[in-house]
Amino acid sequence: MKKYLITLLFLFPVLIFSQNKLPEDSNRKKKKKENYDLFRNVSIIDHPHEIKFDVLSYALNGRIQVAYEFQKNLNWYFGMSASIHKNKDRNDSFYRDKYHYLPKYDATPYVRYALTTDQKKLYFVEGFLSVNGGDHKDLERIVNGATAIYQIKNDTYMDIAAGVAVGFKVLVKKRFIIDAYAGGGANLLNEKSPKYVPRIGANIGYCF
Repeated sequence: MKKYLITLLFLFPVLIFSQNKLPEDSNRKKKKKENYDLFRNVSIIDHPHEIKFDVLSYALNGRIQVAYEFQKNLNWYFGMSASIHKNKDRNDSFYRDKYHYLPKYDATPYVRYALTTDQKKLYFVEGFLSVNGGDHKDLERIVNGATAIYQIKNDTYMDIAAGVAVGFKVLVKKRFIIDAYAGGGANLLNEKSPKYVPRIGANIGYCF
């Protein structure tokens, strides 16, 4: 009897260790699978490409702007927008000496950083460069003997602006997006160009 008791005492720690060991391995495998699933969900973007149209700019001033955007991961987005300006009232006012600048086009590469990782609704900050151009108008002083006259001189300009914007994006039914943003930048190179460039819009788009 004594021999059986001693044997049982030696086997008891082994049995306890074995019983604890199996759940630990099971839990480790479960956690490993959970981590893999989390990594998989974070790393794969189902529809990373977007094409969109700026409905706000078109409704307010006739500017036609389209954009393409690529979602690299949950936080980083890279895109390019391009627009042409077709505002007849602004064009007429420019020639009636109300405005000194008449923007006609711009191409704007941008980078956006999402402030949250929620894919259905997110807020972002944006940095952009805008290659923009159009017509410039100024008064030219012409001296003729003892008199001087002024005449309107039309010219063109092209410049590059750098700026920032903030905005939000909403995903609808996994494939359609609505986003809006507001900000601005400053032209850097040409004294004939407007000093500031607005960056305002509201898009509807499709993800694929």
